[in-house]
Amino acid sequence: MAKLNEPIELPSKAVRRQVDLTFLRSYLISAKTPKQIRFQDTLVPIVGLPLKDRPEDLLWGVHGSRAISDASVYFSRASLDEGKLLYELDLGVRFEKLRHATTSVTEETVKASGLLTVGRLKASYEAEIRDEVLGYLEGKVPAKVQDQASNMVLEDLLMQFPSAVWRYMRERPWLFGFVHPALVRVADATDTRPAVNAKLQIITFRADPSRIEQATVRQMPDIPITI
Repeated sequence: MAKLNEPIELPSKAVRRQVDLTFLRSYLISAKTPKQIRFQDTLVPIVGLPLKDRPEDLLWGVHGSRAISDASVYFSRASLDEGKLLYELDLGVRFEKLRHATTSVTEETVKASGLLTVGRLKASYEAEIRDEVLGYLEGKVPAKVQDQASNMVLEDLLMQFPSAVWRYMRERPWLFGFVHPALVRVADATDTRPAVNAKLQIITFRADPSRIEQATVRQMPDIPITI
């Protein structure tokens, strides 16, 4: 996969109409205020993702107003528990024909916009993607797991096997963003409680700076964000 050789500072103000943008949020818990933030250092931890194998050109963040609101509460509590500061990063990512990518989505719609949103798919297209994800598991997981997976809907499959999103995007260069549910580790285990996980909506997207038209740290807009 392509690599970004030098850090690129992202614009802090949108340069196009926001009708073209979809927004996501990421989080950094730090003991001190950073001079700048590298977005790759803020990726929310998704349970089941092998981060050591993460493609260099894929990023992700929390997507959707409800998921963002929930995640902000969870990460705020985690930062308080750790006695550290929380920095919330908001990115605006451009997709063409964005409004057409949100209802009864077909493959043609996705190709036109570059955005695939699970939960908004036409039934036949959803079944096609589900069958393909099941195919990824053949020969890779025990037969018992394969049998269990065959009874899952697409959303549950992607939560159980989140790296399938990477493979699906890797095989489709025209796909720029993939909105899907994931189980996010919002707080590690401590002496007084177990680890805290939450089901959140995520957008996985390609690290193309030309598509990222707005990147700010909430309440601290002077901190630059790079990728």
